Amino acid sequence: MHVILHPLAKREMREAAAYYQRQQPGLGGEFAEEVQAGVENLRDNPKLYPEFLQGARRKLLSRFPYGLVYVLQDKVIIIVAVAHTSRRPGYWVNRIGSVPLDEP
Repeated sequence: MHVILHPLAKREMREAAAYYQRQQPGLGGEFAEEVQAGVENLRDNPKLYPEFLQGARRKLLSRFPYGLVYVLQDKVIIIVAVAHTSRRPGYWVNRIGSVPLDEP
């Protein structure tokens, strides 16, 4: 399946990676690697995770307190947020449906 990251999800991922990198050199890269592994997991098993809010699904990361919040549209996985699990629940809901499917 094709995966699209909402532009704000991309920013959240970069900001979290930068934060972890400031905490410990190399940790930002480890965060980015775990996000990438999560994306690959979603690509292989898009319906593995149950719907939890507004039809979105969430794949929790193993090592970091973040989840990949995504929706399925046609044959596309749209990651609408790389969300911290303890902050501002549901802040990303207005992003659902706001990503064009022809985005590269």
